[in-house]
Amino acid sequence: MILFSIFVALLAATRAQSQTPPGFKPSTELHLGVTFQDGVSVQAGHELLANEAKSAPQLDLHSLLAIHHTQTPFYHSTWKFMVFMIDIDVERNGTKYPLLHWYQPDLILSGRTGRLSIESDSNMPKAMYAGPAPPPGPAHRYVEVIFKQPERYELPADFEKFLENTIAARLGFDIEQFVKEAGLSEPVAGNWFLTATS
Repeated sequence: MILFSIFVALLAATRAQSQTPPGFKPSTELHLGVTFQDGVSVQAGHELLANEAKSAPQLDLHSLLAIHHTQTPFYHSTWKFMVFMIDIDVERNGTKYPLLHWYQPDLILSGRTGRLSIESDSNMPKAMYAGPAPPPGPAHRYVEVIFKQPERYELPADFEKFLENTIAARLGFDIEQFVKEAGLSEPVAGNWFLTATS
């Protein structure tokens, strides 16, 4: 845990711009590469069309590997990661609720390409990817955040209800509470984009 915290602190020093929206917690200044179909790459805070993000993106941690190769090695090839995508602007009766769009554990990092992929023998519970589909009105913010997965990790029982692929099941997902119950460290990296429906 201490080794990982030192690694994140060093990596943070290489970034200045926040990679999560203002006020979002847990926040990070570390860049998560997010590339959707047709090579659409996410730049923090930029707008995407809903159909550009309809399928799960390719993720990369090139920034992590860059510091790994230039500093004392703090990244280990045995590490696993988990990613979340959350709409933080769903409104019900004047109150905003976070909506879970994606939760994928058991991601492994290629030291050659920097890309993340699902471990071939993974049988961990997950929330299948659901693309953005905000109602007409102001753009919604979609946040992607990735964490190092603890060894012997198990999904907290309180969060199993969020895995069903329905809005009703996934509404109200509390990432801060998840981090606490799952014993996660600070995020490795993040990114976010805006999507609106005209």
